[in-house]
Amino acid sequence: MRAGAHAFYGFAAAEPALFTLMFDSRLLAGHASLRAAEQSLLDLYAASVEADEQFPAGQRRDAALALWTMGRGVAAMMASEPTGRLPAEVLERFFAGARYVVRRTS
Repeated sequence: MRAGAHAFYGFAAAEPALFTLMFDSRLLAGHASLRAAEQSLLDLYAASVEADEQFPAGQRRDAALALWTMGRGVAAMMASEPTGRLPAEVLERFFAGARYVVRRTS
């Protein structure tokens, strides 16, 4: 789970324009193939969360969806920034909050 989060947000930091494009609401709404691709990625991500024993077995799929949705929210926030990147303070606060939520719910 931790490695997946680092990869996901590492990619977001290294490729902010591509990351925000991946979750562009207009593109997703207009193209079934893009929605299917996102669903495939979500399924792959969910499988990794479902294998993580830090979450109760009955909550893993829901936790995967919630964490994926947080990632989409970060993408939207990044897209609204002129630089395509979140300010370091905001990103730091996000990670701190995400760590708290994950540890608190497990």
